[in-house]
Amino acid sequence: MYVENTYSHIMYPGTPELIGSEEDFWVWETDSCFYTMTPDGSVRAYRDSNDKIIVSLPHYENYRLIGTSFDNLINDCNVILSSNWNTDPSKHDSQHWLGGGYTEDGINVYALVHNENSSRTSDAEAGEYYSTSIVYYSSSDGGATWTRPSDYVVYSESDNTTGYTFNDVGHIGVEGKSNIIKHDGYYYTLIETNLIEVNNGRASQSLTYIIRTNDLSDPNSWRGWDGTGYNVVLGDRYNETINTNSFAHLNKGTVWEGNVAFHNENLLYSNYFEKFMIVGFGQFNNKNGVYYTLSDDLIHWSQRILVKTWDSDDYIVGETDTRERSNSQYRVSYAGVVDHNSTDRNFNTVGQEAYLYWTENQPNGGASTCPNGLSCGA
Repeated sequence: MYVENTYSHIMYPGTPELIGSEEDFWVWETDSCFYTMTPDGSVRAYRDSNDKIIVSLPHYENYRLIGTSFDNLINDCNVILSSNWNTDPSKHDSQHWLGGGYTEDGINVYALVHNENSSRTSDAEAGEYYSTSIVYYSSSDGGATWTRPSDYVVYSESDNTTGYTFNDVGHIGVEGKSNIIKHDGYYYTLIETNLIEVNNGRASQSLTYIIRTNDLSDPNSWRGWDGTGYNVVLGDRYNETINTNSFAHLNKGTVWEGNVAFHNENLLYSNYFEKFMIVGFGQFNNKNGVYYTLSDDLIHWSQRILVKTWDSDDYIVGETDTRERSNSQYRVSYAGVVDHNSTDRNFNTVGQEAYLYWTENQPNGGASTCPNGLSCGA
């Protein structure tokens, strides 16, 4: 597995210019401390109270990179958040992905964590998949260790207890997709699910929604956009009755309705355009790749503009590329955009130039084997 980056010069509405050559940022085969140190999410960073840069490496065992610049990041080989492998999906305590955090002082860090419920009791066994949900963790030591309150579930749109093979059904439930960004005293993030439509009697669609809070320390304070305000109360469908019928997805009822589906991994503010920006893998006119789109209000977003694509013969490109992957094809996913010169502690602002990161999985046909027998190419 490779995490690569390249340098972008963003021009709207034209196609961005990619500057320089691609380079390996972090390589599993040579850089990992353990086989579980496998990046399975977008590159996200923040500065701690000592002005050190922290980059998350999310998976069911979560690690981080630390350095004084992006050029000298080194592994912290300590697991910062482990999974508990609880097989009861109503507990939301199975496998946790810590995809970064948000901090204002570099000491207290807050995160919405991706949870996957399954019947597995360890990574050494197969099992059935139930659902995904969003849970809450925080750190009081700059991200070295993480804890949670007793009431840690932020949102579960699924109450499924039927076991499935994950590759047959994909994610059932809700996913926290983007970083957290602050604007006018509130904190915003993007989520994705198809179950809001299904649970409210509409056709299944995987859509992007936005939620916000004014208190990062309270996991129950997040509210969703309903078309007129942030009035949708989230909850845990396994353990309570919730009503998400009024939840309104981004661009609902506009000419660009649906253009933010899947394409939702980075929620940023562009100092160059003086607009909010989403960057992520998506599809437009049947072309899969990394796209960006702009907004003045976080609700209404412009047509997506292609940043980068890959040769479809050699690559499976993002979630929207639904072709069956051959043993000779690479897979690229998890776009991350970071302006190394951002003055924002959470790197949530970008100028005219920024680095584009992505995760590249090697072809299965020549993949090395992890110590536990898992393929490291998948």
